[in-house]
Amino acid sequence: MSGTAAEAAMAAETAGTGPVGAGAVTAPAVPGQRAAERGRHAAAPPAEERGSTHIPASVVEKIAARVAREVPRTRSARAQARVRGGTAVLKLGLVVDYPAPLRRTCAAVRERVAARVAALTGLAVPQVDIEVTELRQGRARGG
Repeated sequence: MSGTAAEAAMAAETAGTGPVGAGAVTAPAVPGQRAAERGRHAAAPPAEERGSTHIPASVVEKIAARVAREVPRTRSARAQARVRGGTAVLKLGLVVDYPAPLRRTCAAVRERVAARVAALTGLAVPQVDIEVTELRQGRARGG
């Protein structure tokens, strides 16, 4: 074949495949999908349509115990959680400084734990039961 005949044969074989090399246009990754739809600017489906998130009770327990320890006069905390659907019911065991106003301390723990667990997990927290398991002598304060 002559140079022009070979070039014509090659062109006929590769017709419709597009150019090869730098700047080549690629076929869509999914048949029927346009290149613009694959880009970074494609709109993601709403969160409800992308799947579900399961938060185990052990994770809720760790969050609740840590948040409870952030409340003043609370030395340590243990938590138990029951998670069903979108609801978490908590039971906390607290070690509290003595002397401390127990009712106010427990109310502060209950309010803070319910709000933070709900904010961090998206679960409703309708009930936080608290048991003061121990009173410990308050930390010495400078004076």
